[in-house]
Amino acid sequence: MIRSPKRLHKAIDIACDDSRSIAVRLIAYRMAVRCIWGIRGLGRVTYAQQMAKLKRGLPFTAEALKAVQEQDRQQAQATWKAMVETGAWLASAAAGIDALMTFDSLCDVLSVNHAHRAEAREAAGKFRNKIDGLLWSGGVFEDSAHHRSGRRIRWDAGPFSVAMSFAMNDFMLNNPDAIPDPFAPDGPFYGAPRQYQTEDGTTFIQRPGLTVHRADGSTRMIERKPEVSRG
Repeated sequence: MIRSPKRLHKAIDIACDDSRSIAVRLIAYRMAVRCIWGIRGLGRVTYAQQMAKLKRGLPFTAEALKAVQEQDRQQAQATWKAMVETGAWLASAAAGIDALMTFDSLCDVLSVNHAHRAEAREAAGKFRNKIDGLLWSGGVFEDSAHHRSGRRIRWDAGPFSVAMSFAMNDFMLNNPDAIPDPFAPDGPFYGAPRQYQTEDGTTFIQRPGLTVHRADGSTRMIERKPEVSRG
């Protein structure tokens, strides 16, 4: 684990150096992303501790509480930006990585367990590029040499898998019309309650329509009105 900002920046410099081999750049990039993600995790723990302490001192600690909240918001934004940029770079570099690295050498860089490489190869074969398959398959292959055995699976994805998820989430948030409505009929979330927020900050819950079955065997759908969320 990188323990200082100086070493973190050095890893980032190596990752961005086009003169180095792609394997070295990927290793450095993974080290940097793992550190950024780890710092965010520690930041959340510290934030919770500080908030609990400051809330006990209200109203005298109101300003300090706001300062801690703002610091956490800025760290969250910085982490989001770093992870999204990493995921976007991986997506754009996937074809080049395929051309420059064999499957086994890529697995070595991503720390894919030798015992799971046959399964990983099969999963990767369903994608256009090898690295896409390795990172998108539930996050179980990256770092599997460290956290996965034949007896159990831990669904804690590696740094690149997390970054790709961030990039996809960012894309969907900024391009809501690029994918079908998941709550529409035949969508994966059809029938599930959905929440949305109006401009004044009020949160509503839209519950699915109620199907009424008539005595003659026919049915009709009754749409429900949105409810104000009390949670």
